[in-house]
Formats: sequence, C-alpha cells, structure tokens
Amino acid sequence: MVRILLVDDHVMFREGMKALINDLSDFRVVAEVSNGHEALKIVESIPVDLVLTDIHMSEMNGFEMTKQLRKAYPELKVVVLTMDSNSFYIDSFKGLGTHGYITKATDLDELKRVLISVWSSEHPFQLAITDKEILQSELKENMGATRLTKREKEILAHISQGLTDKEIASHLFLSPYTIIAHRKNLLSKLGLNNKVELARYAIENAYLLK
Repeated sequence: MVRILLVDDHVMFREGMKALINDLSDFRVVAEVSNGHEALKIVESIPVDLVLTDIHMSEMNGFEMTKQLRKAYPELKVVVLTMDSNSFYIDSFKGLGTHGYITKATDLDELKRVLISVWSSEHPFQLAITDKEILQSELKENMGATRLTKREKEILAHISQGLTDKEIASHLFLSPYTIIAHRKNLLSKLGLNNKVELARYAIENAYLLK
C-alpha cells in the first residue's frame, strides 16, 4: 500500500481528492494538511511514501516545502497537483527533482496513471496536463510570460518585497526611469494591467524568482 500525504489549503478539495485516491487499489491517503510546515511535521512523525501537493499555500508554499523534502528525504516521492499549467512552474518543480506534475483539470484515469508510473519509477518525471491547458500555456508563452530576463526577475523579486521604484533603482544601481521602463515591459510580458496586479504576481511567485 502506497501511503500518501495530501497537501492543499482547500478543505473541500482535500476531502474529495482523498475519497478518489482511497478508491484506487494500492494507494491510501494517510494524512492531509493545509501547508508546507504541517507537511514537514507529518513526514517526520509517520511513514509516508508519496507527497501530493499544491503550490500556492500560506505558511509555506509547495515550492519551499518540496526543496526541503527533496534535501531531507531524497527517497520520498513528490508529485505536484495544481491549477497552474504554466511551463515556468513545471520546469521549476522538475528542476527540484519532483516526480510528477498534474493539473487539477485532468481526469481520474490520468491521476491514476501518474501515481502508478511515479511509484513504479517507470520514468523520471510524469506530466498530466489537458490539451486545452497546453494550448493556453503556449499562447501565454508566445506573449512572453515565461521568458523573463535575469534583470526582470531581479526587479520582480524586489517588487515582491514592497520596494518603490527609487529603492529598487538604488539596490540595482540603476536609474528610477529604467525601473519604470522595466515595469512597463513586465506588465506587457505577463499580460497584467497595472502596478497592483504586478505586485500581486510578484508576491505570489516570489519563491520562483530567487
């Protein structure tokens, strides 16, 4: 029996996913938590074979949790289960050594396929994403959403910390006008409308900009 830890901050989703997984042969959800901190405590206290985790959570997000799990428990399987189909996220988690990436729009058969493949170690990385999500992701990438330069990522990281244009310019030894120009480029690349949306994006994705 493969023992699964389910990590997601939406209680109703966890309950539904737990019921689906427990109906599969050879898989059982042994614990469920709402964030990365709680997940780390569970892994320390009870036997877990596979962690199925969302990305965006309070306390500790899925990215930071996965980094710590891969370092402390290299034999532990980690699979991402999320709404995000962006290749930026997929590549980032693949780079951490996660074993699979599933979007929540995929069906039960695909979920089962990924879990079985990950557990049997047939392939190093399993991806389950719908055709519609692939198309949407490709369209977004064509607009430049995932092709940020190193400088743009630096500026986004500073924005996530709440710094003003002048403060960012001082940190990076650039003109405030240069920072303003970069902000405009970021809005265009990311398909955002204003500074508020850009700040929200920077905060939500800060852990991928380090």
